Amino acid sequence: MNQINKFRAEVRNNIKSLAKDHNLQGLSKIWIRETARYRYAYNFTWLGRPIIQLPQDIVAMQEIIWQVKPTLIIETGIAHDGPRGCAATDTMVPRTDTRRARRSRVPGAGASLADRPR
Repeated sequence: MNQINKFRAEVRNNIKSLAKDHNLQGLSKIWIRETARYRYAYNFTWLGRPIIQLPQDIVAMQEIIWQVKPTLIIETGIAHDGPRGCAATDTMVPRTDTRRARRSRVPGAGASLADRPR
């Protein structure tokens, strides 16, 4: 088993263990509730733009985008264009496909993007 597959297997096992740990789930709910009083999610930026999201959510979002490779992302309820900028930069990862990529702009993201090869 190569290192990447070994890592993925370890992650799957970790997630299964976390799903069974009800004490940790309870502590996590308390942590989220208590940090919300201090507007914890307001402390983060993405490329200088406020994102008003938990860092764990941003990491999870880029993992979903990387795995699914959607051709369209619709996000509602955005403030300061932060999450939209996160999704936009997630699509900028270099490709191994040798076809020429089309260039486009995502309004508010402030970055030029290459569309994913189809």
